[in-house]
Amino acid sequence: MAIKDERQDDPSLRRTLSAWRADVDLPQDFQRSVWDRIRRRDERRAGRWLRLREAVSWLGADLRLAAAAPALAVALGFLLGARQDRPGSIDTERGFQTAYVDSLDPYALASRHMEAP
Repeated sequence: MAIKDERQDDPSLRRTLSAWRADVDLPQDFQRSVWDRIRRRDERRAGRWLRLREAVSWLGADLRLAAAAPALAVALGFLLGARQDRPGSIDTERGFQTAYVDSLDPYALASRHMEAP
């Protein structure tokens, strides 16, 4: 038998819980303020999705804009990739070349780090 089952069958616990009363004075507008907070929270949550849905529907309303958005995103990706790919200086380009050779020939990397006799 689990502890939970034992507590449910305890008559003294049941009497104590049924006799217990909270003597707390609540403000007159407590219930209304609770429901107002719940309503405002729900409106904020719904408002975020509503704004997103309106933006998507506005973008999708014009077929030309809907077709152009992915094309613009791909073009922007290519431009940013080309900008990142361009070496900043001769030293950077040599560094890339050295790293490439090192990745192909592990002996080249080892030979640079060996001490001269």
